[in-house]
Amino acid sequence: MKNPSLLPAQLGIFFRQHVDLRDPRFNVAQLTEIVGPLDVDALQAALHQTISDTEAMQVRLLDTHALPRQVLDEPVDFTLRVIDVSDAADPLQAVEAHVRTAMSTAIHLNQWPLFEILLYKAASERFFLFQRIHHVAFDGFSFLLFTQRLASVYSALIDGHLPAPSGWGRLSDLIADDAAYRASPALEKDQQFWRDYLAGCPEPATLAERTARASHASSDAVSAAAQTRLSPEIAMRLRQTARRNDATGPQFVTAVMAAFVARMSDQPEVVLGLPVTARVGRVARNVPGMMSNILPLRLAVSEGSSITDLLEHVARQSRRVLRHQRYRFKDMRRDARRLDAGELLFGPIVNIMPEFTSALNFAGCRIASNRCFAGTPDDLSLIVHDEGEDGGLELQFEANPSLYTRESVETHLRRFTHLLGEILDAPEAPLNRMDLLLPGERALLLERWNDTAAAYPEHLCIHQLFEQQVQRTPDATAVVFEDVSLTYAQLNARANRLAHHLIGLGVRPETRVALCLVRSHELIVALLAILKAGGAYVPLDPAYPGERLTHILDDAAPVLLIADAPGRQALGDTGDLPVLDPVSFHDAAAQSNHDHDPIVPDLNSRHLAYVIYTSGSTGK
Repeated sequence: MKNPSLLPAQLGIFFRQHVDLRDPRFNVAQLTEIVGPLDVDALQAALHQTISDTEAMQVRLLDTHALPRQVLDEPVDFTLRVIDVSDAADPLQAVEAHVRTAMSTAIHLNQWPLFEILLYKAASERFFLFQRIHHVAFDGFSFLLFTQRLASVYSALIDGHLPAPSGWGRLSDLIADDAAYRASPALEKDQQFWRDYLAGCPEPATLAERTARASHASSDAVSAAAQTRLSPEIAMRLRQTARRNDATGPQFVTAVMAAFVARMSDQPEVVLGLPVTARVGRVARNVPGMMSNILPLRLAVSEGSSITDLLEHVARQSRRVLRHQRYRFKDMRRDARRLDAGELLFGPIVNIMPEFTSALNFAGCRIASNRCFAGTPDDLSLIVHDEGEDGGLELQFEANPSLYTRESVETHLRRFTHLLGEILDAPEAPLNRMDLLLPGERALLLERWNDTAAAYPEHLCIHQLFEQQVQRTPDATAVVFEDVSLTYAQLNARANRLAHHLIGLGVRPETRVALCLVRSHELIVALLAILKAGGAYVPLDPAYPGERLTHILDDAAPVLLIADAPGRQALGDTGDLPVLDPVSFHDAAAQSNHDHDPIVPDLNSRHLAYVIYTSGSTGK
């Protein structure tokens, strides 16, 4: 198949990249640390051979008037560039700075080839191989295939042998295999599964403290990140806990993330993103290219459930969705009618990177670490690098910098690892009782921030403090409600007129006056007037059930009720209790000269100010 068309997975990336050609989110990369007597010339030859074996690294994209196509008309003339950072104060820090700069720079779709490979020399026997390629050509599984082949070719050259054939298929095989799937009943079965699975799917929970989504084409696009390393001992405990519950290590991490998001967002159901290879069958698993997919994983975090309960749920749900992993995410969005950029099907992503460093052999050189990088996520990603049974786990949080600050990402990672440790210590304990506070935060919240002791004029009543503010700022705005705005002087005058009227109706210190008003400026006027008259207010919510309102009135025994139309309708028949409409009173008393502050003899701050009924333990 000459000049094959793009796969559906590639098309989505191609068109999203064309929205902004500077957007670096479609970078995928790998940084491999090689320790030992690396032969750079042999590595150059091995790279040249492996790139020649990899059609996905040779394609040139041709944007036709119809769908774009992939051109395979000439081999890539590749030369490895070596950058010596051994003289840097911290060579690893220098490498990571180079990586951050590269990952914040887009690979233009019109350039050829669509990749760069660099070798950083940190010491005489310490190197970092950096591979970056556009996501339209490669996925994470392709890096695995490519690096394994590269190590094999390099080792053969060092040993003086001709490398064995790669045994890889061609891009045209991937395209033919995908076309067969899309024409088969399997596609319809997968589509129906996802329609049923996502029916009634809740709005994805997020840990973001901001809502505005900025452009990803920023030089700071990959800055909201934090990482930590779990020791081999903790990693072993994690794997053992998972095995005891018939689950895998990745499923355990996913369950902890689900519990963390549920606790932090206070949501009983979370939807995580689950990246998958989407390579089903022998053909798809043997060709480097772009095939990966991302699946929504719905997880209910029941109140009182333990990690053991959640693990079983995660394992069951994971098995369900993985059986239908070939159905493209963009098709799920179309079916769910969530096509706008802000309409997400999942929140945070859990991306478990495969462990393959122990299987790599660069002719005696040791692979000390292998890290994968992807572009900026829409929300938040937890990336887990597994270093094998005898190694630890590296956890990395990467976040959209328009939604998260670097500080918030670092705090989320610390909280996550803190929760993970608590879970490992007590896997049968209820998750909703696990402490998310970091060391020192409890004292900060309960002691330092609550240390609010301050001198205040405790001999004055609330309304008297308000009257002092009226004297200081009479023309400042005090209350705004819809199109009504009152200054301190206007609010005080209206409250005074009503207070004088209440005094005339017999309101005195310790007298209770019920308030049943919708939220408005009239509610503030009435509340102040009751206090100025010396009375105590009894608030009644018009939204309460009538039976509860009647109980409060009977129990509080107010001498007067101030209620607007919604309040009177909610209360119904109030018997002989006098009722005052504040709106009608204001209209009638607008020209009254009783707008001076009333003086109530013997009124002091020890008198009753209000009576509020809470639900309590009995509902009364």
